[in-house]
Amino acid sequence: MFAVKKPWLYFVVLIAVVAVAFVVRHTTRRQTVVAVHVLAPIDQTGPSTDPVITPTALEIAPPPRRVIDKAAVRRKAMTTASQRLDEAEVEFARAAEKAADKHLAAIDAFIASREGGIPAFADRLVGLRGKWLFVKARVSSEAKQKYAAYMNDEFQRLVFKPEELAEVVNKAVASYLAELAGLENDLLVKLRADLSDADTDLQEVIPATQSNDAFKARFDQAAAQLKEIVSRDLQLDVVREVASFLAADIAAQVGLRVMTAVAAKLGVSSGILATGAASSVATFGVGLAACIAFDYLFDWGLKIVGKDAKTRVSKRIQETLAGVVDTIKHGSPEAHKEWKRLTDLAEKDLDSAVREKATQDAAAIAKSGSLGLRRELIHLNTVRSAIRNQAIERILQSN
Repeated sequence: MFAVKKPWLYFVVLIAVVAVAFVVRHTTRRQTVVAVHVLAPIDQTGPSTDPVITPTALEIAPPPRRVIDKAAVRRKAMTTASQRLDEAEVEFARAAEKAADKHLAAIDAFIASREGGIPAFADRLVGLRGKWLFVKARVSSEAKQKYAAYMNDEFQRLVFKPEELAEVVNKAVASYLAELAGLENDLLVKLRADLSDADTDLQEVIPATQSNDAFKARFDQAAAQLKEIVSRDLQLDVVREVASFLAADIAAQVGLRVMTAVAAKLGVSSGILATGAASSVATFGVGLAACIAFDYLFDWGLKIVGKDAKTRVSKRIQETLAGVVDTIKHGSPEAHKEWKRLTDLAEKDLDSAVREKATQDAAAIAKSGSLGLRRELIHLNTVRSAIRNQAIERILQSN
């Protein structure tokens, strides 16, 4: 066995080995700390004697921002919208025809529900008091007015009040507009879906397309800015708000002018109209049904004698009311014929002065209500379509 002559040398070697091990261990730990600092923050829950090394942040440049061609996005949106709106034009025209007939049927139903009072009213016409007032009415204008007032009161008491018929007409118009509004809301949802599918950049360019509610709100706002179209094309005197498409205003004004035209068409005499015509026009125009009934009687009243007088008078009143309903719904054939003649002149005559005059006269006939309520309803849809198209265009051209 090898014998060491210098034992202290062992001690020196041992110390050297320990020192080398300590240096190696400490160097490895420093490298680990640096790596941890670079990769993730250190959770230091207590004091550490290790030096904290703060890494240098890496400067990473963001990717270049994509530039959106807003004009191109808007052009594409207009093309998409035009396709959908063109299809809607045809669909709405068909729907408007069906809706008009459906809601106008309420007028027929109302008259039918009140026919039960006609025999009692006829009895007042041919009864002793009715005949006596009628004979006196043939002598003086004052007696004529008293007779008219008596028959008007009896008709309203036994059959219906003019205001009730006016309310039915107004509700028919309002219901029609409500149905069109529902169809339009569905169209707006479909249109926004078409626009979103066509271009993913659209919502950034036009924020109003980001949701159905936002799109509808912006549409209503744009439509409200177009009320001059309603005043011009519908020829209404009062326009308050357009977002709901004037449901109350349109119903009242359209109903009033149609009723006034019906009263004139069915020959209410000037003598009878002189009795409270101002108040009648203020409500719906001349106390329509009652005036019609007894105004006809003035022409043939002396013939209402005999055992079947009540039956014949009842039949006559039913025929008159049927004529009232038909004229309310479809207007005067003479007015339609004249309106057609004038519109043809306005389009085809070579003389500009003639065309201008014909245009004005045709507009006057349309405004009078003598073309009937059905024509008014169909025209409402036409005007609404124009407002809808312009409102959509404003949305797609704005920010």
